[in-house]
Amino acid sequence: MLASFFGERGPFPKVSMQTGSTEAVKQAVKAGLGVSLVLAACVEAEIRAGTCVLSRSVMPGWPRT
Repeated sequence: MLASFFGERGPFPKVSMQTGSTEAVKQAVKAGLGVSLVLAACVEAEIRAGTCVLSRSVMPGWPRT
């Protein structure tokens, strides 16, 4: 997934945790443990509620779409 998002040359972020649960990822981010790449549809309610912020680019050099 990262290669398809960033391209074959990167830059690639350091992956320090993987989980099979989107809800676990959202809770970890809310707890301040980092940032995550998730499908926008998975966080629509949080974005509307203001408890999650959508960032199209959180790292210099990442493509802005």
